Amino acid sequence: MVAAQEYADWRQAAWRALEAKNARIYGDFRLSHWPRYDYDLEAGTLTFSDASGPKVVATIQIVGSVSVQAGDWLWAWANPHWPDAVCEDALATRRHGEEHGILELVEQHAQAANTMQLAWELTAIAAHLTGAMGAYRAPDANTPLFLLIKDIAFAS
Repeated sequence: MVAAQEYADWRQAAWRALEAKNARIYGDFRLSHWPRYDYDLEAGTLTFSDASGPKVVATIQIVGSVSVQAGDWLWAWANPHWPDAVCEDALATRRHGEEHGILELVEQHAQAANTMQLAWELTAIAAHLTGAMGAYRAPDANTPLFLLIKDIAFAS
């Protein structure tokens, strides 16, 4: 079992690493610039576009989602609505939690005073464990979805 302080420090280090990764890909691919995003969970893709069409395409994995109303986090592996193929990295994160006795990575739901911050930190852990290039939060007002970006390129 991992000591609480050791886990907290590791979680914060993963968060800082994700911030750096996101700064790079958001800058390189101007992710905040594109007026539209669409994800296709069957294909495992996230596409950013403008009126002229697709501009950036990313391969994704779902980490989890936040219920704004309930104020909690739900891991992707615990949501039967998501295709298994896009939940593999969340499952790998769960296995890490099982191996190291980290309940936050094993329990289906998690809660914190700041659920969005918790969601980003858990996404950062998944990104660290699975070698993701970055992460994206699909801006849904009621149930934001947290995605890992595994690969990203400009659309051809």
